[in-house]
Amino acid sequence: RCNGMAWNIPTFMPLLPCLLFAAALGPAAASSPGAGYMAVAPMVFRPGVAEVISITVFNVTSPVHVEATVHINRASVASAAETITGKGSLRLKVPHDAKGKATLKVCGNCAQAARVGEKEVFFFHNSTSVIIEERGSAVFIQTDKPVYKPGQTAFINVITTTPNLRPLNTPME
Repeated sequence: RCNGMAWNIPTFMPLLPCLLFAAALGPAAASSPGAGYMAVAPMVFRPGVAEVISITVFNVTSPVHVEATVHINRASVASAAETITGKGSLRLKVPHDAKGKATLKVCGNCAQAARVGEKEVFFFHNSTSVIIEERGSAVFIQTDKPVYKPGQTAFINVITTTPNLRPLNTPME
């Protein structure tokens, strides 16, 4: 979210839509001019799969402690934290039994910003809605030719996979 608006960013992988948080001093306080951040995360989280949240911090010379949490009904179900200088990422794995609507919260230097009496420090915080859902099996269909003439025999391979792209060895209904 940036100034109260959520941005959907197209990616190079059309099956992996992402959310973008960005601020240039919006909900962030900065000790250096032009300080800001950008966080990119998937809109859909998969149970049991480690999802990556990319973080970039602009015009800040000191390291930033970034925390990300996923909440379902105000209860934290997954969290990750890293100290980032410039660019970095967090790996967030939601439990296998989690599903439905959730809230992703990203916070930079929030613990330091809450302390009273310390020097001014760059910090940011933001949240957005995400969905946690199971990924179904995938089916890949391959033919031996791109175009057939009438009367030719078509040879077709059908490969079914699990959500982790491993071959599915059980019959599909």
